[in-house]
Amino acid sequence: MLALSQRIADWPLRFRFWPSELGKGWGGVAVQGRKILPAKSVERDKGELPSKFESYPLRPVLPEPMLWLRRERAAEQSPASGKDVARKLEDGLIRARSSSWLAAQPPAFVNALLAHASYRPLRRGQVVIELNESGCGLYFLLQGAIDVSIPRLTNELFPVHFLPPYRWFGEPAALTGKGSCAEYRARMPGAALYVPRAALQALQIESAEARQSLLDLLTLHIRELMEITGDLAGLDPGRRVISKLLSLSAGGGETDEMGSHAISISQSELAAICCVSRPSINLFLGKLEKAGLLRLEYRRILILRRQDLIAALNEGKSRE
Repeated sequence: MLALSQRIADWPLRFRFWPSELGKGWGGVAVQGRKILPAKSVERDKGELPSKFESYPLRPVLPEPMLWLRRERAAEQSPASGKDVARKLEDGLIRARSSSWLAAQPPAFVNALLAHASYRPLRRGQVVIELNESGCGLYFLLQGAIDVSIPRLTNELFPVHFLPPYRWFGEPAALTGKGSCAEYRARMPGAALYVPRAALQALQIESAEARQSLLDLLTLHIRELMEITGDLAGLDPGRRVISKLLSLSAGGGETDEMGSHAISISQSELAAICCVSRPSINLFLGKLEKAGLLRLEYRRILILRRQDLIAALNEGKSRE
């Protein structure tokens, strides 16, 4: 406690909070000079700093991990009004139209497909499609991220891929009616468009053009699976990580004002889907960050120079 007091002696008067017990609220202390005292309140309106410490009016300054958890809880608990859902559905339909698959399809098919789409919020940890689930529909991820896991021989699920926003998923089960070969689970609060399988069947019956468009989507899914398999089987660990970063940052996902691609994933999660150890992933990402190709943040990787990452991947191939 004395060491902590000395470290923060020069800080301005402010709150610092830690979660007391997960899911049971926040506990905290307030700091004034070298004194560490229990905080009287965690939420107060802004105002002028009073003379007495007990009525300190500023809101708490949370460490970045706590802010991330707090935003997640707020997203899960805030109810959406009918108008809000309608607005989000309209925005989602615009995003879906601009996806690489639908952008290449006939307008008549696009309009017919999206006429059946509905907006679905996703909770953190929610299983969107269960392993071996049949009869599920087609999804387009608008917000959040999806973990894709397949079973080992022991039936234990392990992650092999991660879906960022603006990706379609659930194609095999939705188009064939067979059980899903993977589990799709929301890793954070998000939202998706959903098209029921009955609507997809009706479209295929009505038009040969619709059947071809849906086969195009299935072909894209098979190609993605082949790329994942090829990376795991044919690339060394370092290039495997680069290839996965390029895959996750493709397709018009989250970007900042500078055009950098943001991937909402932790280093341990990236290590799992790349089949690389945690020390190795830290080493590879550290080298890429030192070279200025990316920046590491809390549960996020920011791709700064994507073309240079592609060049690094191709350079490794030329040496083989």
